[in-house]
Amino acid sequence: MKVSKKVHGLLFVACMVLLMVFCMSFFMTWVNAGFVADFVFLWMKNFGMGFAVAFPIAALTVPLIHKLLDRFLQVEE
Repeated sequence: MKVSKKVHGLLFVACMVLLMVFCMSFFMTWVNAGFVADFVFLWMKNFGMGFAVAFPIAALTVPLIHKLLDRFLQVEE
């Protein structure tokens, strides 16, 4: 399937945020609440909130970071 560079970038950011927030919310819920009876509910609640915050931030900052790195660094080929 062919997609534009912009769509590819957004999908990449979404996948990275999904994986990171999934893992981080698990560990933070475990640390803060322990394995309580409603652990999965608390984890999914934290996951949803984390994704809602992290995705827009990442979608805005990742392209800026790429531009900054491209400006100041040269990649070896």
